[in-house]
Amino acid sequence: MKKEMKYLRPVLIIVLLLVLSAGVYYFVIEKDYSGYTLKLDEKVNETLLKNGITDADVLSHTWQEKRSGFFSWIVITKEIRQPKKIRIDQLQEEITKATDALQPEISLKRDKETRTVHLYLGKDKKMLVHLVFRMDIKARLALVIDDLGYDEKKVEEFLSSGIPFSYSLFPKERYSKKIAALLQERKIPYLLHLSMEPKGYPKINPGKQALLLSMKKKEILAIVRDSLKAIGAPAGVNNHMGSAFTRERYGMHVLLSELKKQNVFFLDSVTAIDSSGEFLAKKINEPFVKNDLFLDVEDSTQATKAKCMQIVRIAKMNGSAVAIGHIHKKYLLSVLIEMQPVFEQEGIELVYLDKLLETKNTVKRLKK
Repeated sequence: MKKEMKYLRPVLIIVLLLVLSAGVYYFVIEKDYSGYTLKLDEKVNETLLKNGITDADVLSHTWQEKRSGFFSWIVITKEIRQPKKIRIDQLQEEITKATDALQPEISLKRDKETRTVHLYLGKDKKMLVHLVFRMDIKARLALVIDDLGYDEKKVEEFLSSGIPFSYSLFPKERYSKKIAALLQERKIPYLLHLSMEPKGYPKINPGKQALLLSMKKKEILAIVRDSLKAIGAPAGVNNHMGSAFTRERYGMHVLLSELKKQNVFFLDSVTAIDSSGEFLAKKINEPFVKNDLFLDVEDSTQATKAKCMQIVRIAKMNGSAVAIGHIHKKYLLSVLIEMQPVFEQEGIELVYLDKLLETKNTVKRLKK
């Protein structure tokens, strides 16, 4: 008997090791819910689209990777503008049917204070897909007025309109400090309008305090810091010209890194379609927003109205938009005053630019 046990012991050890290996495989390999989440998200998206909810209704979209012990999973969160014709309880039923084969855990929660409805889909008590529906949300539009610093009377005209314009100031012009102080007093956020090298330089002159491609890091930082200091405490920076400078990553990386240190966001005026601003801002996590349209390329009432209707369409499609105009243009202010009722009828809310940093339709990847 002892002899038999002697031979059986190695066999039992091998069997035990195989069982333990299977257990480790089960927990380490089989408990990754990421593939399941993606399948769930696909079915949810199909149901949303079937009910007329498109990417234009998605206000934000985050993708968060989580891990706990032997378990790993993804949490996908979408913040959605709820169309008035959609009933969430009916949508929940349709999502339940569409995901029946996956057998998720589904729950619904209403928050009266924030006027939101939360639909949760998960597995094994882990939340995997989170839909946040917001009621009665208007598309947001930020109107930025460039080139301040030369004329304080024009600024007063814009301020007296009552429209929440965001203003961008040149740093070293005659009235720059005075206008900055006025905006600070009225608690209106403003930007530094920072000149940058355009294509065609030096024939095309970007003006004072300009960032140039030939500059080293030390020179760029000196201009940026001096320009910010010159007008007090701007909330953000946007580029004046810069069709050459914004394309090149070296100088833009120096600029954006400094803005991040100073807690100042960047508005890319998009004077070059191949600007590196957005790519680099996302890479270093610098708060960023970009211009969608110039309102007054052609300085006439008819052309400016047409641009206003174009930005309305962009805002409604994306949930938010930015448009830039210039303070010296003859017809801009009168057209924007005239267009206010149109914006209201179209469901457009005019906001200061910094508000769009919270709602701009971007996909963020987070890790925890």
